[in-house]
Amino acid sequence: MKISIEFSSLWEDEKRDSSYESISERVKMDYPDMVVNLTKDPEEEYIVLCVGEFDGVDDVDIFLCEEICHEYELYCYIYTDSIRKEFYYDESEDWNYKKLK
Repeated sequence: MKISIEFSSLWEDEKRDSSYESISERVKMDYPDMVVNLTKDPEEEYIVLCVGEFDGVDDVDIFLCEEICHEYELYCYIYTDSIRKEFYYDESEDWNYKKLK
């Protein structure tokens, strides 16, 4: 099943490229087949989007995601078409689940 991992932040432009490269390298160490892209949403947030094949959202290494979130002060969303898992580095150590459909 296709799973997306999204890291988002309001990075300053001068930090954007180096942060993206570091996050991409870190993700690919654990998941070498994952496709990693950098994009910007309409609210001017930079998004590092990682897409790969997993059995479900709970098969993604949350410790890797939390480590990246804390190091770069990011929010993380792990999702499919029907469920999303959310982590906010500055709010709680808990992951929140939301049904999307």
